[in-house]
Amino acid sequence: MAINKDQVKGRLKQATGRLKAAAGKAVGNPTLRAKGAIDSRLGKAQAVYGDLRASATSAGRKVTKQVRQSSKRVGKSASKTAGKARARLARAR
Repeated sequence: MAINKDQVKGRLKQATGRLKAAAGKAVGNPTLRAKGAIDSRLGKAQAVYGDLRASATSAGRKVTKQVRQSSKRVGKSASKTAGKARARLARAR
């Protein structure tokens, strides 16, 4: 499964938010701590969105592959059936 930009940006924002929150706690700044917590949660949400998007893309590719394989099998079966029908028509003439 490939990594998309939302996964990367989200995890980066999450890490940045954790650092801000830790810095706010260390210096006793509740505003910085709160902003860090918010950034961390927003980053987590973006990363989860990226994960879901990657999963959906992967599932879509699997479905497409299965449909192509099935259509090939149906096409081969139809060709065989058409060949048999032509042979029967040729014998009936």
